[in-house]
Amino acid sequence: MLEKLKRILASTFKIPNTKSVPTDRYGSNLFYNKTKSTLPKNPSYKQLREFAKNPIVSQPIEAVKDRIAKMKYEIKPKIAGRKYTKQIRIIKNIIDFPNVDQTRRSFEAMLLNDVLTLDAGCFEVCKSKNPNHPLYLYPIDGATIQHVIPIDYVNPNAYKYMQCNDKGNVFFTRQELCFISKNKFTYKPFGLSPVLKAYDDIRNFLEVKDNANENVRIRTADMIIDLGENATPEMIDAFREYFSNEIEGTGKIPIVGGSKGVKTCQTRSFTQDNLYINWSNFLITMVSNSFPYPVEKMINVSADRSTNDDLEERIIEELVKPYASLLEDAYNTHVINALGFGDILEFKYVYEDSENLKTKKWDRLNNAFIAGTITQNEWRKEIGFDPLISDYADLAGDERKAVINKELGTIGFNGVGSIKDQSDSKNKTIKERGG
Repeated sequence: MLEKLKRILASTFKIPNTKSVPTDRYGSNLFYNKTKSTLPKNPSYKQLREFAKNPIVSQPIEAVKDRIAKMKYEIKPKIAGRKYTKQIRIIKNIIDFPNVDQTRRSFEAMLLNDVLTLDAGCFEVCKSKNPNHPLYLYPIDGATIQHVIPIDYVNPNAYKYMQCNDKGNVFFTRQELCFISKNKFTYKPFGLSPVLKAYDDIRNFLEVKDNANENVRIRTADMIIDLGENATPEMIDAFREYFSNEIEGTGKIPIVGGSKGVKTCQTRSFTQDNLYINWSNFLITMVSNSFPYPVEKMINVSADRSTNDDLEERIIEELVKPYASLLEDAYNTHVINALGFGDILEFKYVYEDSENLKTKKWDRLNNAFIAGTITQNEWRKEIGFDPLISDYADLAGDERKAVINKELGTIGFNGVGSIKDQSDSKNKTIKERGG
């Protein structure tokens, strides 16, 4: 009855409104399809977002978003032995359903997309009078948020962010808006995302290619065609006109006659480098290095199970964990701390090991347990089992053996327990009994 009453009361609470607007595009679908030999310097956030939609660039972005969105998490008590069931339930309700339109997975996917593309993921924190859902989290287009400069490091309630929207210049405090950025500097708050690094690498390479092509166009040719000693100026002009109008830029094989034999002469290079067959792999390498993301995952390279496990471990350690830690800090600061539970609870993602790592971990724990360096409960905790309620489960190695032998009175254990009576009187009694 009480729970039913709580649900009824909860349904009557008004969902808080936002000060911010989600984006400056207001549903418009802008598409840029301009062809240029080189990419422009200092790209706008719209150009970066269009660049991030490229299949090669979007693959590592999707890899991060998918893995983090599918990961389990836990709200861990900082004080051993305490459960805090009610507080954890409230926090999970906020994180699993940040607002009425989104779940945790869609919410995190939007934030990570902005962090990986712009190095600017944002959401607004709005307070509610609903005791079961006291905070609502609304994602914002990170490109619309400006930082108030200079930063006030003294006043915790000072304005730190601003957005120019249909309401004018709207300011936010640290508590009202969360700004997620991986690369922070003393001279600017954000700006170095993996997508921007890939963009700049490709732009620099294309500029070098353009400069090389320009040099080729204006400098002296590397080869010359000899029409023979009997060629007249008229023949040379005719061949030059024929080659310029009929052969260059067409891919046709030139056919000439009147010579003393049939010859084939190579007129251009047709190796893989000049045909740009390897350009795709080179582009993939530049993009992969910017995140970083294993090149083998993007290029069709056959690999065994062990290699795949190693690649997956690299993705988790080098790419997923750094960005997952940003979300951990955001939840801990703007949800748990905001509710006043920061001194007792903590948000953490749960990382599942690959089969290869599980095997290595199992072998390492078994060897440590057999060697007596860890206790049975320490061993069980590491592999995910509940601890045993036993006086011996928290003892390791020789200490556990010593306690067991002492309690059971094992004979002759280093002077511990009941020592075997070796006196002559007892031996004589045994002999008399025929022992």
